Amino acid sequence: MRQSPHPANYLQRAGRAGRRRETRSTAVTLCKSNPHDQNVFLNTRWAFDAKLPPPVVSLNSAVIVQRHVNAMILAHFLANLLKTNPQDMTRLNCGWFFEDREEAPSKRFVRWCEAYLPTAQEQVDGGLRRLVRHTLFEGQETERLVRQAGVEMEVAFDEWQAEWQALIE
Repeated sequence: MRQSPHPANYLQRAGRAGRRRETRSTAVTLCKSNPHDQNVFLNTRWAFDAKLPPPVVSLNSAVIVQRHVNAMILAHFLANLLKTNPQDMTRLNCGWFFEDREEAPSKRFVRWCEAYLPTAQEQVDGGLRRLVRHTLFEGQETERLVRQAGVEMEVAFDEWQAEWQALIE
């Protein structure tokens, strides 16, 4: 039996029975012999009584903020790409995106990032400025943020291709 990393996960799994219209369910809890797990086991109302703090996103983390920048830029790129090349978005896959050809979407995205000019993409530029407001990237040139997204896409492309080739071999 796989052990859940957090006590709330036990309740979540036990709660699935009710969504399947089952009238009975049994939950088995396994705890390690450490103070945290034992305390949770002894306090069975923990999940009902505990006040959980809201999640916090660190706006001083370059990795987290750049990932949000990357997601926004990629969403904009894909929306425009799919306007000119209509496809069922639910059927897009990594093979389509990371094909090893010059017109593959991932390579087109990298070229788009390299050629990005804020004056030509005012909507994207304004969106990026709002996105990075109050973060460690506030005040930085949006060109740099977009170009970094392109660099990270090249890394993702190389990693995906290496893994794909290993699977083929």
